[in-house]
Amino acid sequence: EQDMLARILGSQSSEGAVSELKPLPMQIADAERFRYRVEDQTHGLTKKAVLRYLARELQMEALNSEKLQEYFEENPEDKKALQRAQRQLRERASAIRHLQAVPSYLVPES
Repeated sequence: EQDMLARILGSQSSEGAVSELKPLPMQIADAERFRYRVEDQTHGLTKKAVLRYLARELQMEALNSEKLQEYFEENPEDKKALQRAQRQLRERASAIRHLQAVPSYLVPES
């Protein structure tokens, strides 16, 4: 890590960068407050969850595609099936929405 830091500092000074690395005015206890939130996210970030997210993105692209609109007009059941699958994936994603808002008791006073 020290070698990497030395290389970064050297490259910044050689480019004429004005700013230098400074320690963050932060205590470890401030970061510890967010531990459970990070752990919740890492437990939910599985290969299966990533595949579900990718499937949802592909479904959104298919539903919004101008090239497929004619196909969906001819096959409305396929469009309904995609929309249903889309809703189910979205409902699973809403289970961790509580992590979006940071409660005031977690925000450091400084």
